[in-house]
Amino acid sequence: MGGGASRLEVSGTLTVDGTIRSNGDTNSTATGGAGGSLWLTCNTFAGAATGLLQARGGDPGINNAGCASGGRIAVSWLGGSTYAGGYDCRGGRYGSTYEGQPGTLSLPAAPAISPTAAPTSRMFTFAEASR
Repeated sequence: MGGGASRLEVSGTLTVDGTIRSNGDTNSTATGGAGGSLWLTCNTFAGAATGLLQARGGDPGINNAGCASGGRIAVSWLGGSTYAGGYDCRGGRYGSTYEGQPGTLSLPAAPAISPTAAPTSRMFTFAEASR
């Protein structure tokens, strides 16, 4: 079963010091479920290093069943961010190898460094976003 979708819309400060998950299920006899989605919007995004946003793909129960892909995490804020936590949208795995495709992470763009480079959002795979 897939991870489902969660939407949080906060008019003030959203503080994540724990874990918010939308993970796909791990299946003991077949393919794992696809990672779900987290869509968070707020004025200010905050949280300690213990914070984690997670939309992982589920692990399969048997080797040839296939690993599920990671989900999508999108966070947007207007007033700034002091969030020091992590993001996890990797695919499912079997054994010690991640086999499922990574999901995506969308965060507001960093300030433009030139007038011609003004991105509105940045997309990351898990490998680029993990910290």
